Amino acid sequence: MGEARLPLTTLSEFPEPPLIWTLEDVAKFLRVSDEAAENLVKKSKIPHFRVGEAIRFRKDQIIRWTESEVGGDSAA
Repeated sequence: MGEARLPLTTLSEFPEPPLIWTLEDVAKFLRVSDEAAENLVKKSKIPHFRVGEAIRFRKDQIIRWTESEVGGDSAA
């Protein structure tokens, strides 16, 4: 008769999802300009992914990245 549908899921069925940040969010977190954050992306110095043309970041990956960069050479 009708089309079979998959059951709907809710976020509560998954572990806590990673918080997704924008370029502006990351720039604020790092206390750098948007341009400086974008340069880190262009040079592939910071973990990121794209949704179409938009640049996005996972909060947990950015925090780990900053911890690994402590004492290292800062690209910002």
